[in-house]
Amino acid sequence: MSRKSRLDYAFAVGRIKALEKSLIPYKLFLEALEAINLEESLKIIYEAGLWPEEIIKAKKPKDIDRLCSQEREKIDRLMAELVERESLTFYLAQRELRNLLSSAISTGYSFFIDYARLCLDLANIKNFLRFKYRGNSFEILTEHLYPGGFIEVRLFKESYEQSWADLYPLLMKTDYGHLWERSLLALEEKNTFVVMERECENILIRFWRRAKEITFGPEPVLAYAMARQREIDLLRLVIIGRMLQLPSDLIKERMSETYV
Repeated sequence: MSRKSRLDYAFAVGRIKALEKSLIPYKLFLEALEAINLEESLKIIYEAGLWPEEIIKAKKPKDIDRLCSQEREKIDRLMAELVERESLTFYLAQRELRNLLSSAISTGYSFFIDYARLCLDLANIKNFLRFKYRGNSFEILTEHLYPGGFIEVRLFKESYEQSWADLYPLLMKTDYGHLWERSLLALEEKNTFVVMERECENILIRFWRRAKEITFGPEPVLAYAMARQREIDLLRLVIIGRMLQLPSDLIKERMSETYV
């Protein structure tokens, strides 16, 4: 497979570095969440980022959903413009996990391969805990485990019938120890998967932050796309939560870290 030289990404990375300056940091999402009213929340978002002026006029969740959909399409178009075909295929493959690893391998970039394996591990952890909590059969679990991650699938299969107390040591010595411990405690104490979902998002965004250390190549370009996608998710969480008058603590508990 032939691919672009890393130096061929000089223009793309330069463009992305300029766009990164408009990514919204976590602290501004907190300000938007705690603002005196919805109008002020929207103003904070608009003045801080790359959102169109139309966002200031949003009144209902459907207004936000429409804007978010438009912004996601813009990201896809930008990636199609800036990266080679294999990297674009990998970026789009994140919407279908079963093709993610093969798409990552086809790019030839180890960073993308590691990310794909990370995603498969996180999906397996989430499915394992969700299906066990619901009391689903072992057969259902096996249909929703993805091979190819850093953790062998057999480990989840062999542990499925263990008691919850015996599960604690399972992943504690892996890179997912913090996620595993906090997820189990949240299930035990509060019967919630919110902590698990948030910590998974934190792991993913921390991984993409490593792309900042790469001078040229598709990695920092796709990292921006992932950062922007996360920003859209956070905007939906905060603004629609405010529109629905949800308690701020409930929203804050679901807020993951940001790229900047």
